[in-house]
Amino acid sequence: MTPTERRQRLLEVLCVRRHDTCSNLAHEFHVAKSTIHRDLDILTCSYPIETVRAATAVGLRLRMGTTSTAKCFLPSRLHFSKG
Repeated sequence: MTPTERRQRLLEVLCVRRHDTCSNLAHEFHVAKSTIHRDLDILTCSYPIETVRAATAVGLRLRMGTTSTAKCFLPSRLHFSKG
């Protein structure tokens, strides 16, 4: 899986689950947590993803109240330029 494909899949996963942890995503995608963090740094420039800190873990979620979340995250609309 290329980094672009992984980022697209990360968005799809967050759309379905609405929230998750970096540790869980790293385990699921077979990459280091630092890779997930770098992917999220890139994705948050264009998508409403936010970090949520709790007493026991750091999680991720799609920002609530985003008006076009349902439409813009349909798998058919998730496209990344390769580069």
